[in-house]
Amino acid sequence: MISDPYMCTLLLNEVCERLPFRQARLVCIEDQQVVVSSGADGVSAFVPITVAEGNTFTSLTLRTISSVLAQIEAPDNLECFLAFIDTGGSFSFYKVTLLGSRGIGEPPPT
Repeated sequence: MISDPYMCTLLLNEVCERLPFRQARLVCIEDQQVVVSSGADGVSAFVPITVAEGNTFTSLTLRTISSVLAQIEAPDNLECFLAFIDTGGSFSFYKVTLLGSRGIGEPPPT
């Protein structure tokens, strides 16, 4: 995940440009920056991820993303997107689905 202020600002600007009728802001959760966009149709979270040679996308990365998204106070219909940013500043967005709100490794509710 990216916590670089410049890259996160680029993502914020990109979200504002693509979704002009929604309010967007940067939110810091666990030292990670996330863009949260809200409007009449719901709330979306955009998690910035670097695409660079030598960077690996591991299960630890997924657990970190899951932990950060679980802390966003939003309705149950929160839309989540991974925003991959390459070294040239190009964005690729991928919608992800969270399966339940409990954390990874937690036992199912009884």
